[in-house]
Amino acid sequence: MAANPDRRGGVRLLYGALLGSALFICLPLPPPPASAQPCAADRLDEQAQVRRVHDGDTVILSDGRKVRLIGINTPELVRNRVPAEAFSADARTLLQTLLAEGGFRVGLRHGAERYDRYSRSLAHVFTSDGRNVQELLLQHGLAAPIAFPPNLWQQPCYLQTAQRAREAQRGIWSLPRYQGVHPRAVRATGGGFYAVRGRIESVKRTRHSVWLNMGYDFGLRIAKDDLLQFRSLTPDSLRLKSVRALGWVNVRKRPSMRIRHPSQLEIVK
Repeated sequence: MAANPDRRGGVRLLYGALLGSALFICLPLPPPPASAQPCAADRLDEQAQVRRVHDGDTVILSDGRKVRLIGINTPELVRNRVPAEAFSADARTLLQTLLAEGGFRVGLRHGAERYDRYSRSLAHVFTSDGRNVQELLLQHGLAAPIAFPPNLWQQPCYLQTAQRAREAQRGIWSLPRYQGVHPRAVRATGGGFYAVRGRIESVKRTRHSVWLNMGYDFGLRIAKDDLLQFRSLTPDSLRLKSVRALGWVNVRKRPSMRIRHPSQLEIVK
């Protein structure tokens, strides 16, 4: 669910971000060896029982907690009379299938930030046999990587997994909205999760943000609180560069996208 984050020839990516009944209480699961599983756990903070899969990136635990999977975003299911996005049902079905194989018992690795602004718990989720659920959704092309500092654990692994799916044009990566929408077409999208592709025409600073202006009244906004993430990639270095930005498009007032981490950006030829 969207709310509360790469490599290819010719492209240089810029990053260096359910059915159960009761909480299953026991000693934490031992993490699998790093060599045995991609994006493996370095630790597990708790084991829990999933009651229901809400959508492709959110589950409800038996104690009522809603857990948002860190580091990915999956397409939206139908809501408020807005049609479901392509591959949203596939993402939820895969998540249900993965968890059902282990009786909906999961291991959770909490994020550095434990809750998002919607009071959802934030965690990396692992199947009962130690597989990283986020990595598997990315592998199948049913999720996009997204970085929200300070929850950046395993971001390089998630980015690499997503890049392989993207190169194969698997799942969501076969869709135009993930390949790069032109800035002038952004307003017509109505907002949502997109890749936007265009040239940075100017860099402007305001009291609270740095704006990368792409023309056509569309801008990429880096809040000053997030500038520490851009030590090796300064906003001024992107002036007059063509970039592809991945994130949530907001069409209220001025159409824009908030950039919280360099992994949301890539320079393209």
